[in-house]
Amino acid sequence: MNIDRRFAIVIGINDYDLKPLNFCVNDAMAVVEILEKRCFFKKEDIFSITSTHEKSTKEISGRLDKILETIQDQMKSHRDSIFFYFAGHGIYQEKSKLQFHDLSIEIKTIFDKINSLNPKNQFYVIDACESGGKVITRKSAADSLIDQFITNSSGIYFMFASTETQSAFEKSDLGHGVFTNYFIQAIENQNLYDEDGILTPGRIQEYVSKKTQTDSKFDQIPVIESRTAGYYPFAYTEEKIEETNKMAKVVLQQIPQDTDNGSKKEYFPQVPAEKRVEIFEALQSVLPSEIKNILTLEQNYTADIGENLSIFNSSVEDEITKSIVSESLKKRVISIEDVFSVERVKINHNPRLQTLGMLNSLFSSTEPEYRTDYYISFFDNSKIISHSIFLKSVNLNNVSAGLNFTIYQSLYGIGLASTSFFLDYDGYKDTKIKGLTTKIDAYIVNENIKTNILKDLKENLKSFNSKLATWNDGRKGEIESFRQKAKS
Repeated sequence: MNIDRRFAIVIGINDYDLKPLNFCVNDAMAVVEILEKRCFFKKEDIFSITSTHEKSTKEISGRLDKILETIQDQMKSHRDSIFFYFAGHGIYQEKSKLQFHDLSIEIKTIFDKINSLNPKNQFYVIDACESGGKVITRKSAADSLIDQFITNSSGIYFMFASTETQSAFEKSDLGHGVFTNYFIQAIENQNLYDEDGILTPGRIQEYVSKKTQTDSKFDQIPVIESRTAGYYPFAYTEEKIEETNKMAKVVLQQIPQDTDNGSKKEYFPQVPAEKRVEIFEALQSVLPSEIKNILTLEQNYTADIGENLSIFNSSVEDEITKSIVSESLKKRVISIEDVFSVERVKINHNPRLQTLGMLNSLFSSTEPEYRTDYYISFFDNSKIISHSIFLKSVNLNNVSAGLNFTIYQSLYGIGLASTSFFLDYDGYKDTKIKGLTTKIDAYIVNENIKTNILKDLKENLKSFNSKLATWNDGRKGEIESFRQKAKS
């Protein structure tokens, strides 16, 4: 398992002259502990600043700048990630700010400084009063920090404890702020991890938002937003960590680096950019003709063959896109350079219900709080090649069906997504997508890669023909069943 180097900046301030706080330093130290324990942050890569009545730290802004300089000297741009946490007072005047002892600093200023380092992933957790709100609203693309920063990183995650008009609560029985308590609780909750022992920021965000709102009786509503162009495992179960640590001891012996085994040249796990381009140019020149040569056109069908997903209607295109992207993430054959991307967007409920407080939750509880959008960028044919086939039935006895092959550059080699489906009859025409499946194959870059990919294309086309026969048998069976039951 490949894990990026992860840097963390953790700040907790208790000893304000006005309205001192009780548990911000506790919060910060608990976050440091959980980052080391479950999130693969090394102790030397976690930079903490705390300030208490017993040990006050006045020059916080200067220390923060020095920490950022240290991280800049050590981190690899676009490969390493940064986590930023703050617990203390926040203020909202014209813009959201965090209150240090020596000054109040705009949240956006901190974002700009971290973003300039070009981290692979950026994760911000701000447990402060009046910290959220307009600083990350999506009223226009130009105003959104997400839109500004996503060009520098694969993933951006924002978690603010409250809106610009709300307080962030502390609880003495918890010894923590409510928001941070649920952040830590999410990472410790084994039930939130997927079957591979991995917890993503999206799952953490959803859990913290729901729990904080319920606990505060909706007096504290976190501001959550994210956008990701890939899969970011943030935390791991203890079993997964143990397994990974064992693997790390032998991984260098197991993985050959650009080896030359006689005449068989392999590029793994690092693939030179020129080799990637060379392979895709070779595939681009033969793929269309190969598909036509191995496509067996069934009787009672007309065939439409085209690039990308453009031959399908928009609803079918969306379903195929979701299937390809989600399956590539599930199988960990992840695309490079945002060829596949996922965006998690908060759903705005009916504003007329917002003033109803607890009653509003009853209406919205059955609705998803977020929707997930999936994207495929087809613009660069040195990174992705995609061809589709749509078989349109000329009569109702057979289903209309489709097939797509998408070859893409993945992190450690090449990926092939083979997607098939049929359209069910709605009483007027074939429209409803059914039987949608995507199969992901992965390939190490070597002299056999072109042969291996074309071989799998042929096998997947054979499999599609078998599925098509089964789908047609089902359609004929439905028609015959109705005929036998119907009165003439």
